[in-house]
Amino acid sequence: MSPAPNAIVNRQVVENQWQHIDDDSALPDSGDITVSLKRWQEAEGQFPDHVGQVAVRLSNDIDVEEVYPGIAHSPMILLDFPIIDTNKRGYHPDGKAYSQARLLRERCDYRGEIRAHGQEVISDVLLYMERCGINAFEMREGQNLGKAIACFSEFSEAYQGAASGPQPIFLRRRAAT
Repeated sequence: MSPAPNAIVNRQVVENQWQHIDDDSALPDSGDITVSLKRWQEAEGQFPDHVGQVAVRLSNDIDVEEVYPGIAHSPMILLDFPIIDTNKRGYHPDGKAYSQARLLRERCDYRGEIRAHGQEVISDVLLYMERCGINAFEMREGQNLGKAIACFSEFSEAYQGAASGPQPIFLRRRAAT
C-alpha cells in the first residue's frame, strides 16, 4: 500500500505522511507506517528497528473493545471504511467503523488520532465521521479538499450528543440561560 495523496487532520489539510504496509511487505527502515492488527499483535506493538511512528490498522470487523488493551499505545488508529457493493445495485456503505470510532473514544477513552481510510471517506460524510470521534481523514485522489473542509460547517448545531460533543442541545441551551 502507498500513502494517500491528501489528508485532513483536525479540519486542516495536511500532506499525508503515513504509508500503509501490507503484511507480506518488508518494513521500511524509516517513516511513519501503519500495519495490520495481525502484524501488530505478532510484534506485540514493538518495532525497535524502525525509525518513525508505527500505528495499527483495523478492519471493520474487529471488536475494538476486545483488542484495545493491546493497541492503546498506538499513536494513531486507522479504521477502514469500505463500500459494500451488493449485487452491483448501487452505493452500500458499511457503517461498522463508525461504531468502532465511537467505542474507541467513549468506552476505551482513546485520545490519539483516529483516522478514516477507504472508499467511503468522501466529503459528504466527514461531519458524521467527526461526530463519531474521527479526527483525521485520508481523502481519495481527485477529491476537492475545499469542499471537504466546508462540509464540516454544513450544520451549525447538532441536536444529539456525540463523541465530538456529548451534551445534547437541550442541555446546552439550559446551561446558557
